[in-house]
Amino acid sequence: MNNRDRYLILRSKKIGLILADLRKKKSATISECAQAMGISEDQFNQYEAGDNCPSLPELEGLAYFLDSSVENLLGSELLKPPKNYLDMQTREKLTVIRNKKIAILLMAAREKAGLSYESLSSMTNIPSITLENYERCESPVPISDIELLSKALLVPLDALLDQNSVIGAWRKREELEGHVEALPDDLLQFMSQPVNRPFLELAKKLSDLSVERLRAVAEGLLEITY
Repeated sequence: MNNRDRYLILRSKKIGLILADLRKKKSATISECAQAMGISEDQFNQYEAGDNCPSLPELEGLAYFLDSSVENLLGSELLKPPKNYLDMQTREKLTVIRNKKIAILLMAAREKAGLSYESLSSMTNIPSITLENYERCESPVPISDIELLSKALLVPLDALLDQNSVIGAWRKREELEGHVEALPDDLLQFMSQPVNRPFLELAKKLSDLSVERLRAVAEGLLEITY
């Protein structure tokens, strides 16, 4: 048994335990979780048992349904009750799109690194034919292999996460809320005052300006001041 096989077994078992534990904490049924991931109940049971490893889009769908995050499903604890839901047809379409995008990103990263399938296979212990199937989107990439490929190709996992769909928009909102909550109390109080909104809008406009434009604005202010 090579390193990749050992890693796949251990990762699948760990993720399976996390899925089972978090599903119960959320009081979610197997049927609901399976539908959120766009898979059958039997397949979800395989994931929970650690007999198979889910793909990244499937984990994204479950994270969205549970109002959590992919990071939580990979090993952290959940904090909120489930509230988001996508119907099965929408979930299936989104999974197809996400798998294609992941395949394209992985192929682009491999080509940028100048690696052949054989070279990448030797680095990850993932068979060359499997790597080709992933890039052709003939099979979804399990999260265990995505983690191996992410490390080998120097591609952060965040770069492969959903950015643009309803799930991606939800993720960005969650991240933004986290950043806002981390701000000092005096800044939060300043932002909460409607009278200060023009200053926030001005700060946003300034942040969008190029260095040259900012320099010109600063020089103009100096002329007015002096």
